[in-house]
Amino acid sequence: MLEKTNWKKLLLIIIGIVAILIIIVLFLWRSEQNKVEQLNQEIKIYKSLNQLPDYLSKWWLLGDFEKKLSTNKNLCEKYIGSMDNIHRDYLKCNPGFIECMLELNFSKTGASIIIDKIEFEIKKTNEKAYRLLTPQNNSSVEKPLYLFSLFAKKMPEAIYDIAFDPACKEMYLPQRIYGLKENKGKSFWLWDNFNRDFFIDAYPVTNREIKDWLEFAEFNSDYPKPMFELAPDSQLSHPAILLNPIEMQQYCRFHGKEVLPDYLYESASYYPRDELNVRPLTYQLSDYPWTRKNSLSFVENANKQLNYQMTKENCRMLYSLECKDIESLQYYDNASISWIGIRSILGGNFEYFESNRLDELNLKLSSMYFPLRNQNQKLGAFGYWDGEGLNPQNFSNNLISDQKITGIQFRCYREY
Repeated sequence: MLEKTNWKKLLLIIIGIVAILIIIVLFLWRSEQNKVEQLNQEIKIYKSLNQLPDYLSKWWLLGDFEKKLSTNKNLCEKYIGSMDNIHRDYLKCNPGFIECMLELNFSKTGASIIIDKIEFEIKKTNEKAYRLLTPQNNSSVEKPLYLFSLFAKKMPEAIYDIAFDPACKEMYLPQRIYGLKENKGKSFWLWDNFNRDFFIDAYPVTNREIKDWLEFAEFNSDYPKPMFELAPDSQLSHPAILLNPIEMQQYCRFHGKEVLPDYLYESASYYPRDELNVRPLTYQLSDYPWTRKNSLSFVENANKQLNYQMTKENCRMLYSLECKDIESLQYYDNASISWIGIRSILGGNFEYFESNRLDELNLKLSSMYFPLRNQNQKLGAFGYWDGEGLNPQNFSNNLISDQKITGIQFRCYREY
């Protein structure tokens, strides 16, 4: 009887051990299954992560290719300013536009981007969707970069940084011999940039870019923060026109650049007679960036015809005093474009340059302050600005005495 009882106990023990082993095996199996599922999920997330750069790059390089602003062009005003009178190319290479698209997606879906059903969100810094890194505020970078950080909702510890190079807003100055004009018209000296690489901003610096500079630069006693009034959000898309020359240089150097000098501006603007011949024996210069011959320009026709009527197309090429009664100034329009691709060449705002001239002339005179037939409405016409104000006495020979000058734009360049 005792042996029978012992066998029953032994059997129960064996059954208990087997049950425990089964539970352990099931637990381990389930744990492995979870690991496999988690691994598969991570693989899926990482595959989606690898698609993020291509996804965002379309917004960066193409701008509003999905035409999301076609029905409400000021949908992104908070991030990029008003799009009234702004060419759509302004949206290309624009971190504010990407930030707006990410925020709009989030407000609709709860995720900034959804790729293969994986939801990604922005990792913000001080309420911004991106950071601007330059050698001035980050010693690990050699040139400016806009950095966006995103993470998957299901794996928030995996931060993915995507960097965009603003060099896509620059135009390369081809290596060749260039001719430059004196202030009164004739060619008077030549220079060349063989074995030198110059990159020039396609557009004048915008208020949005100034806002980024003030937010991301590291100011100190040696690099004091400028004290000027910021433009309202609606004007973030407009050229920055309220800086003085010192502040302009500060801005450019924060990006590893310099304020554009007059000789590079002219070289990028004059249309070469023969683009293929980089060592011409003679050099002839047109007065206008869109043609090799003055006679083919509408400005010459206007000078010959007293009853010439300006058109919107004319105003987008050269916004003169008459254009104020025709339409508002169109910023960054591709009608006013040089042979290498820089815009806002003639008309519109005055533009400041670092002067390399003996006469220290530093101001592009072609502008909305003169009528079309004025002698200053051409390339090579320069004046002087002392940089200390916008009153008539701040300009050479009381340049403008009957109009209020609203400001002066500028742009940067780098030699690489």
